[in-house]
Amino acid sequence: MKKILLLTFITALGFGCANYNNASKEPMKEEAKSICPEDGVCTPKIFRNQQLQIEVDETGALYYRLTENKNTSVISYEYKKHTDSTLVDNHYSETILFEIENNSKELNLKDENLQNVKMLFDKQCFCRGQAGVYKITSGQLVFTKENELNTIQLSFEIQNTDQKLKTIRFSVK
Repeated sequence: MKKILLLTFITALGFGCANYNNASKEPMKEEAKSICPEDGVCTPKIFRNQQLQIEVDETGALYYRLTENKNTSVISYEYKKHTDSTLVDNHYSETILFEIENNSKELNLKDENLQNVKMLFDKQCFCRGQAGVYKITSGQLVFTKENELNTIQLSFEIQNTDQKLKTIRFSVK
């Protein structure tokens, strides 16, 4: 009985390893493709039938929220730096957001015209004087939509703050 169990275990282990090796040789197929700084993880998202509501608080700082709108969607690209979770106030993230008409097929916007899509840069960190939401008014966006695949290329610069993301390219369904 022990020999049968041992033989079954070895056979199962052999098949498991063979499947693992074959799976690791094939490229991963994913819906969203992006380029991200090596020290973090990036997540592209699309919030369908939403719009960006940009507001200013009593201190003059920008903030935003998403609200329902059947004619527009919000595209987001978030970078989160890998950090030591045992340290307090050690988080760091950058998020780019913009709003597009649901029927948009192609956009090519530059500098001040980036505000036609309400383009924002949201930096969250424990970094005095740099964290917050900024309007992006310097850069270029190329957006195309083909067969439900949204492709985004963006290069931009924010004045008066450091930034990890300066050029991004990604696709999201």
